[in-house]
Amino acid sequence: MDLPSPMERAESKPPETNVTLSPVPQPADRREKCGDDEDVERKLLAYREHMRSRDELIGLAKKVGLTEVRIAELSGHSRNTVRNIIKQIPDGQGDKP
Repeated sequence: MDLPSPMERAESKPPETNVTLSPVPQPADRREKCGDDEDVERKLLAYREHMRSRDELIGLAKKVGLTEVRIAELSGHSRNTVRNIIKQIPDGQGDKP
């Protein structure tokens, strides 16, 4: 049995099939999924406030003596994120009592 050479295989056409491809679904309008601009802005403002409280809570955890590793474990943030937040706390507020 002779196999076709790599060149012959590259030049040959794939066999015809009776497969019909369905159309690719198009994404829905993003506004429909996310809501209007004001709704998205309101959500972003709420997120910003949430992030501020996150930083304060991480600072408080450090102040009461939790290690950066433990804060990261409990908060679900990376140690680098926790470390960067603690660095931004004014002197004395993120240190151990």
